Amino acid sequence: MSRLPFLWPSVSILLVLFITFSITNIFFSLPIPHAEHKPSPHEHTHAEDAHSHDHEDTHMDTPHIRLPPQPPLAFPPSAAAVHAAITASSGVLEQLSTLSPADATVENVLLPLAASEAALTALINTLTILSLASDDNTAEVLSLLTELNEHNLRASTHPSLSPLLTALHNSNNITDPETTRYLHTLYTGLLHTGAALTAEEQLRLEVLQEGLSNLTSTFQHNLITCNSSLSTSTLNLTGIPASSLPLPPSDTLLLTPHTIAAVLTAAEDPATRHAVWAAGENSVPENVPVFAEMIRARRETAGLLGYGSWAGIRLAGGRMAPDAGFVREFLAEARERIGPVGVREVQELEETLGGVYHLWDKRYVERLRERSEGAGMVFGLEDVLPRVLGELGGVFGVEFVGMGREEWEVMRGAMRREDGESVWDGVRDGEDAAGGDMAWHPDVKLFALTHTELIVLFHELGHAIHDLVSTTRFARHHGPAGVAVDFVEVPSRVGEEFAWDADVLVRLGAQESHARAVVAGRWEGAALAALRGVHIAAFDMVVHGDEPPVEEGEVGEVYNGLRREVIPVAGGEAGERLEGYATFGHLAMGYDAGYYGYLIKSVDKLTEVMISTSCIQRREHHRS
Repeated sequence: MSRLPFLWPSVSILLVLFITFSITNIFFSLPIPHAEHKPSPHEHTHAEDAHSHDHEDTHMDTPHIRLPPQPPLAFPPSAAAVHAAITASSGVLEQLSTLSPADATVENVLLPLAASEAALTALINTLTILSLASDDNTAEVLSLLTELNEHNLRASTHPSLSPLLTALHNSNNITDPETTRYLHTLYTGLLHTGAALTAEEQLRLEVLQEGLSNLTSTFQHNLITCNSSLSTSTLNLTGIPASSLPLPPSDTLLLTPHTIAAVLTAAEDPATRHAVWAAGENSVPENVPVFAEMIRARRETAGLLGYGSWAGIRLAGGRMAPDAGFVREFLAEARERIGPVGVREVQELEETLGGVYHLWDKRYVERLRERSEGAGMVFGLEDVLPRVLGELGGVFGVEFVGMGREEWEVMRGAMRREDGESVWDGVRDGEDAAGGDMAWHPDVKLFALTHTELIVLFHELGHAIHDLVSTTRFARHHGPAGVAVDFVEVPSRVGEEFAWDADVLVRLGAQESHARAVVAGRWEGAALAALRGVHIAAFDMVVHGDEPPVEEGEVGEVYNGLRREVIPVAGGEAGERLEGYATFGHLAMGYDAGYYGYLIKSVDKLTEVMISTSCIQRREHHRS
């Protein structure tokens, strides 16, 4: 069993990373190969080419932790490191220019490209996490990301690639499945970069692709830096715990996801819940024109490449769904089957609420139901996180260990700043650290998780475990980022099943009666939850379909109109301008024409086997 360090004092950082981005190339999923596994020089080793540090094995291995095979990461990456990686990548492309198509092989074409790609990806991922999790040097980080993205766009249309990749693709001499997949991905990507276009069309495509990259970064940045607020003078905050509101008290309510959720969960006044919900829908107005422009650019890009829609490009290959028509039929069937159940659920919810059930009442009614069932479970993060990791690790053959002195010394060498100091220096408290026991950093705020939040934790850790145990030859195929978009949520949905196992909840500290009550009520509201997913997926397919709305006002009308059609819940009526899609990053950042993947249930048999047996049996099932 591989043993990995559990970075206890930095748990808040870990949670941010799990929830915001794939952490393949950062610090949690440092590859620890089995003893018999010896990576080839071009095999996926994350960031080994991204930094020039010599890898000095100055820390002793312990029985629990082994040093990763690559040099320590420099954190944060410097401009010099970024420029060095870009220069190295350009050198690979120039070397490829000297080859003739007849001489193209896996060894002299694909493997150098793969190593260069891995180095650049390590930098992009690290900088992306910095842009999400830190306010320090944001402009510099975004500037470096722009440089890397622009280089990748230029590199993807380098004249040496087309003849070499075409020759390899047509040779049919590659028998290794993963290498074949890698070649197919590069070749398909080559076609999508306009290899068959005229010179004028290629120039236009480059402008569109660079624009889309910048629009994505802008959309993401707007989400992070949103500072919309709502005056509290018209709000009745009765019922909301003081700990959930900003300190010190203010006459404005900052519309963060946390404060919005706190009000919608606990505010007793329906008008207050409505006001905060609507304000939350419109809390990132800067993204309204950005998303509209993104739709226009995607549509024009699809037309240049010979596709009828952006969805046509995204589903052209490598998905479980064969085409956009299949997805639309899938969503229509889901609406037909789930819709009547959703209507019945609304009736039950209105009985609980004692009145009309609106879109903004969801969290409040969930809270009422938990209380009435006596199942208002709360899990202290300090106690529950290592147990959650234990449950997941037991299935996948990974053990997370608390970090004592020896383990800490190993990890101190695993990540270093540009000045050579360890990233983790200073995060432990004096005497406790000297004794070899981990202590909470003073800046780490401990909090308790509700059962709903526990589900989210298991979900995101499902992604992280997928990343952690993934074994691939090429970085492009590693972890969540390496699978089809409509499959990527499968491991995380399996992870959620742990939070619906009463025995697991008891092991995590819940009272058995509460755990059984929660599990028994699992499917309450499930149809409405699914219909909310159908709404987003249907909107996704419309805006990326044959005739998408391209004006700002039209996009909002489609979003809200579909919501009224799909979800049988009052609220969000015609004429009320609501731009909820502008607060939702998925369709701008990777799930475009792919959100339906959250709804796919093609793994029911796997899920059933995974959750209906004991931990030992789960482990054996996984390994078989």
